[in-house]
Amino acid sequence: MSTRRWSRASSQVASPAAGSAARSRPDGARRPRARTLSALVLTALLIAFTVPLAGAGARASAAAKAPGRSVAPPGFSPSSTSWTTPRDGWVFGYSVCWPSGPGPGGQCPVLLHTTDGGARWTRVPAPPVRSSPSHDQVRVVFAQRFGDFAHRRSIGLVTNGLELYATYDGGRTWRAEQLAGARTPVYVGDIAATHRTAYVVLASGSGQDKRTEVFRTPIGERAWAAVPGIRLADNGGGVYASGSLAARGSSVAVSLGQVFSPTRYWTSSDDGRAWTSRSAPCRQEASTDLGLSGAGDVYALCSFNPGRGRMDKDVRLAGEGGTFTTVGTAPATGITTGFAVSPHGTPAVGATGGDESFVHASFDGGRSWQTTMAVPERGPVYDLAFTDDLHGTLVAGYADLHTSQLFRTDDGGRTWEPFTAG
Repeated sequence: MSTRRWSRASSQVASPAAGSAARSRPDGARRPRARTLSALVLTALLIAFTVPLAGAGARASAAAKAPGRSVAPPGFSPSSTSWTTPRDGWVFGYSVCWPSGPGPGGQCPVLLHTTDGGARWTRVPAPPVRSSPSHDQVRVVFAQRFGDFAHRRSIGLVTNGLELYATYDGGRTWRAEQLAGARTPVYVGDIAATHRTAYVVLASGSGQDKRTEVFRTPIGERAWAAVPGIRLADNGGGVYASGSLAARGSSVAVSLGQVFSPTRYWTSSDDGRAWTSRSAPCRQEASTDLGLSGAGDVYALCSFNPGRGRMDKDVRLAGEGGTFTTVGTAPATGITTGFAVSPHGTPAVGATGGDESFVHASFDGGRSWQTTMAVPERGPVYDLAFTDDLHGTLVAGYADLHTSQLFRTDDGGRTWEPFTAG
């Protein structure tokens, strides 16, 4: 899950820029303004017809709903999704509300939770996070401590790239975290979690105090601290939190640095107790996305040479001694917006071009590739992730433009089907 993205230029030719977990707009994914107006008109009509019928509708539907079941409110657009298991999932998004909410145009944050794979959903409290003018995606990440059946300790994080909200009690209460202390400005980057620890890339400070570093806390506890030695001075020359995190089991890999700047790369196989500094997986002119298999193999997606709705994408694998070698080349179609690796070692790339959403996947370790999803009129592919070898989820599109849609796979990424939260 990379935190660095390519910014959208008016010429539709990408230029390198840093990003964050709340992604900046990729090139080739133009904002469909006409559809925005249509979506807003449709939402207004929906609310106009819904409000007068709210009393009767609520009485009629109450008998049909199971206790505790909730549906998404009118105008709900998903922004992000996170799944701890194939059955336990979270979806964060915005709905149009009245009186005006914290988001632009009266948008109110909404958080939905399922424990049965999406058959039923409940609405839980959402943090008062606004959409950001500099980051397209407001992102949610949940993680549970592995094997903790007695206490069921968990952590939930929501960020718009400028703020970080956390919950340690399953979403009942949220608080704004100030991980960088008094250093400002702050940019929140990539987020990942091992079996026991949550990690966040954070850029903060200005002038000589400018830095990009990694913070961590045990899952279920509010004990954030910077990881000793995992730091890049001067933010790598950028403004955003430019870096990539990958975690699975007790293994974690970190890459920090901007495109066209020197990057640093570290790995740990014991959940961050000991770290090894290794050679960077990608060249300086390429952006880096990291993914981990269940066996601890580290994959790197090196994306470079962006153009109109296309980008070169080399897939590399760390061999003995941590040295990366190229194992294959993913299709150039689409600007990279996501990367994931299944436990079995299936790499998948999320991309977008011309408002189309793509997923490219390899079922032989990166040597050959198939485009397993191509959906028009959506936008970037965000939150591409596998919970196990068969199940995965993603969000395609822009929540603020009401083009976003949830998708999932039940066959290891060979096919993707849309689904609705609520």
